[in-house]
Amino acid sequence: MKTVIKLFAGVFLLLGLCCMSTPTATLGSGEYTDDFISCWDHFDTTYCYFPSKGVDWQYCYQKYLSLAMEAQRDDDFLNVLMDMLAELRDAHVHIATDEGYFFPWSRDYEANYSNAVSDSYFEAFGGVSYNPEGMFSYCCSPKISYFRISSWPSNMNTQEFQHLFDSLAINSEAVIIDVRMNGGGNSSKAFEVAQRFADRERAALYVQFRDGPDHDDFCDYIVSAIFPGGHQRYTGPVYVLQGRGVASSTEMFLCYMGVIPSVTTVGERSYGASGCPVYMTLPNGWQVKVPTWIDYTADMVIIEWTGIEPDVYIDTTLEDFNSGVDPILDFVFSECGLL
Repeated sequence: MKTVIKLFAGVFLLLGLCCMSTPTATLGSGEYTDDFISCWDHFDTTYCYFPSKGVDWQYCYQKYLSLAMEAQRDDDFLNVLMDMLAELRDAHVHIATDEGYFFPWSRDYEANYSNAVSDSYFEAFGGVSYNPEGMFSYCCSPKISYFRISSWPSNMNTQEFQHLFDSLAINSEAVIIDVRMNGGGNSSKAFEVAQRFADRERAALYVQFRDGPDHDDFCDYIVSAIFPGGHQRYTGPVYVLQGRGVASSTEMFLCYMGVIPSVTTVGERSYGASGCPVYMTLPNGWQVKVPTWIDYTADMVIIEWTGIEPDVYIDTTLEDFNSGVDPILDFVFSECGLL
């Protein structure tokens, strides 16, 4: 029974000759053998989702080693790593080389928002403006206030959000936080924004870090709680707009907001990508990004692959937005008596 800890925001010379679970020696004469083994070993000892995804990593070693040994150029070797890492089906996993960033896998989805259409809904309330320091768009009025946060960059000035919130949005009858286009970023920024709506301390999500050589070696559950912060707290109804593009730190934001009684999440299931990834370096200087934790909702549902369901599911189509209609905002406006 796991306890809960509290925390605030040759090896294969020929197939069949011999087998070791963690190869460490250079095999054959392939130029990229050491790099391949290094990459495989980084994931073998650090990656967190082998058990939940049922990936046979030893099989992947056998499958791709000979291809890596046959690689003659960087492009050939990159393709081998891309194919092997694609077996993980993990949106956080990628390879960084001198040529750029390469993502082996991603899930296609249709966006459930249009910034231009969203903006049109707020023309009657003074229009949507962009705050370059805070890196968010907003419209604040006595009737309703709207904040569109498209990412959580490390240089996001959350003081700008707090200033506008305290001076303009705090007296609005309702607040909308639109993160449908937000694929993640710095989780501490997401936490700071969520604090403005928290009524008291509440457990919002749990994590487990990989902490041993075996694929099922994990630390005890660590709880991350949301609690009030900032000068003033908003007590009125809050609507968080979410969609299939919401991932990573923004899914943590959904967890923080989702346990607050005054908050209603609206839209579609989120992407399902969480892992606290870290860079690890190969002998050739390339880096691979390896997820290190399993992230759970407050109900102990793994976020990776599953995503987070909204309180109110609203389906959208491209035709809706081409017609100037945002069904998600229509629902919220109706709830607020604005339609």
